[in-house]
Amino acid sequence: MPIWTRDDEYEKFEVHGHPTNMVVDLGKRLCTCQFWIMPCVHACAALTRVNKKPEDFCHKWLTMDAYRDTYAHYINPFFGQSLWEESEQNRP
Repeated sequence: MPIWTRDDEYEKFEVHGHPTNMVVDLGKRLCTCQFWIMPCVHACAALTRVNKKPEDFCHKWLTMDAYRDTYAHYINPFFGQSLWEESEQNRP
């Protein structure tokens, strides 16, 4: 359960959990669990409290657009090793 810390920007929360509580700063994208990447579950709880979407707080490398860009190109297939031409070069 995220509890607002009454900061002026409405960005700092204390997230109650078991076995310990975490502090989330949405403005700095930090959590005391130190696992803010996607963001962490504590940050997601705080984001839900302020009606923001967690996907808007992901690193750009973790977005679907980045995934699609990464795999947009294809690799041409090639024959198996038994069909390779023999080389006259010595093997290293």
